[in-house]
Amino acid sequence: MSDEKIKCNPGYAKTLQGAINIAVLVCAAVCFILIQFSGEEGVYGTSAGNWASLLCIIGMCFNGIFLASGMLNMEIWACFKYADIGFSIGLSFCFATAAIDLSLKASGKSDALGGCAAVPAFFAMILYGIKAYKLIKPIYLFTYQIFTFLIQHQRGGEKFVYG
Repeated sequence: MSDEKIKCNPGYAKTLQGAINIAVLVCAAVCFILIQFSGEEGVYGTSAGNWASLLCIIGMCFNGIFLASGMLNMEIWACFKYADIGFSIGLSFCFATAAIDLSLKASGKSDALGGCAAVPAFFAMILYGIKAYKLIKPIYLFTYQIFTFLIQHQRGGEKFVYG
């Protein structure tokens, strides 16, 4: 058994990745609260309200895990970064659909709180997109460098053999 202690890194919250994780948690919580308070006359209980509420709950659960693991300087799985990329891309798209659906449903019912819930959903969509871009960018640059290396060596007459 290891005697290594888990150490908290509060400086993670000051990094861009930590700030985005916290902002997404806040946006999802605000969106969820606004949907729940919109009442039976509003978007609460409709397909738009249920869809957005489900996304908020899923987003808060997974983002809480990503935030906690970032604060504790640990990766839960070897493919943790790739899971975060896929999760961010998927939820960015899903929050876009939920925000559009919330705004349309709220305008049809004249529901101010339901319409206001679309605003943090749009912000969550933007934040998830930024998060995914920041995670994908180093991978993209690495593959770009590999391809340019291969092209340069092919033009020079040298054959690149992997393995």
